Amino acid sequence: MEIVLMLLILMVILIMINVPISYSIGIVSISYFFIKDISLLTIPQRMFSTINTSTLFAIPLFLLAGMLMNKAEVTDKLYHLAFTLIGHIRGGLAHVNVLSSMMFASMTGSAMADIVGLGTVSATAMEKKGFKKTFAAAVSLSASTITPIIPPSIILIVYGVVAEVSIGRLFLAGILPGLAIGLILMLYIYLASFKKDFPREKSRASFGAVVTAFRHAILPLFMPVIILGGILLGIFTPTEAGAVAVLYVLIIGFLVYKKLTVKIVIETLKEVAATSSVILLLISISGILGWIITIEQVPVLLTDSLLSLTSNPIIILLLINVIILIAGMFLDATPIVLMLVPVFMPILLNIGVDPVHFGIIIGVNTMIGVTTPPVGAGLYAISGALKINVMDVIKEMLPMWGALFVVLLIITFWPGLSLTIPNLIFGK
Repeated sequence: MEIVLMLLILMVILIMINVPISYSIGIVSISYFFIKDISLLTIPQRMFSTINTSTLFAIPLFLLAGMLMNKAEVTDKLYHLAFTLIGHIRGGLAHVNVLSSMMFASMTGSAMADIVGLGTVSATAMEKKGFKKTFAAAVSLSASTITPIIPPSIILIVYGVVAEVSIGRLFLAGILPGLAIGLILMLYIYLASFKKDFPREKSRASFGAVVTAFRHAILPLFMPVIILGGILLGIFTPTEAGAVAVLYVLIIGFLVYKKLTVKIVIETLKEVAATSSVILLLISISGILGWIITIEQVPVLLTDSLLSLTSNPIIILLLINVIILIAGMFLDATPIVLMLVPVFMPILLNIGVDPVHFGIIIGVNTMIGVTTPPVGAGLYAISGALKINVMDVIKEMLPMWGALFVVLLIITFWPGLSLTIPNLIFGK
């Protein structure tokens, strides 16, 4: 246990001095092998066994589908539909920003795809209508947390592999929590609009305008029906669903909207290859650290220590939430899941927490981490895209973080919000 603690401290120091996360994990893992005099041949074996599952193939496929949708300008059609539906409500385009993210969430599992695509478009439109640029950025950033919760979700795929939980159940479990995040954010926007007098449309869109916008967006909106319907009916696996999603986007992008070209697809494939290779490298290297943590019996020791202090599930869940939130300030979602799930799962099973429920808890936690300093990738992505100061965005994010924390507590202590739909479909 002492060796693992020293190595984890070393890893934190390496990350804080800007050593890439995968390198940091690799360095401390290799150090353990030298300290314990274990054959280095174990390293490639553990790396390969960690990623040797077809489920992980879904990650590059859903990334590709999301990026192609941005390139095919599908996001514009979703945004316009959201605008015609709720642009007239007090708070105007801020509500539209959140609703369009909820729609986009049902088609891609990446928060970053939402931020650099739809989020930037929505924030720019809000600024043109008279919203503060920093507030618009904060709305886009907070709304992006919905994207990996409403299915399909890349982080839930990673969690499902690590925790050996049904991806189908996890996808269904994310529906109501994702909607809850969107509704809480919209409630905050609505209440804040009375004090800040946010601009809004003077009149409601006509029925004809709504019908036209819906007609233009019907094909993208049909995509989540295909994905979830195919998985639930047993027509294809989550990995195959990713391939179907890519094929569907290619068809509508080339033949219907005619925004995709062979050149764009090739460039997008290169981007996806670079991004997914980083993710899979991180997963494989984290598998070594997970193996070290397991053979050192860290989960057992931590479970005994924590349960010796308290057996109250509420306090334990609060402590775990705090730990994950702090980790999210320094680490991306994937390494958090890979490192903490094996540690916390025995504790959670001991107090009766459903692994599917915990998947949504850690998913929301890690997505909040995408928005928080000092390392939050989404925070810097939206600030860079809109050319604004990070600190100004942070100031606008403060009440929105409050709203996100409220949703996190609701999700944590109301398991039914996550488990109702999967239990109805698959049974308890």
